[in-house]
Amino acid sequence: MSNFNRIKTELQANMLAQTQNLFGISNTLNNTFNVQPKLICTYCYNVFKTPQTLSRHIEKFHS
Repeated sequence: MSNFNRIKTELQANMLAQTQNLFGISNTLNNTFNVQPKLICTYCYNVFKTPQTLSRHIEKFHS
């Protein structure tokens, strides 16, 4: 996959993370325990810890 597509997918994953955090979808206990927010794949609802792992997953399974 080209660098452009990888960067695009990673930006989408970052935007998804920000949206999930904004609405409290990813982890409602984040402020209480200072836990890394989790990212949820909107295609299959798998959970990931970093935007990079989410973007690699999307590239591999949903592109």
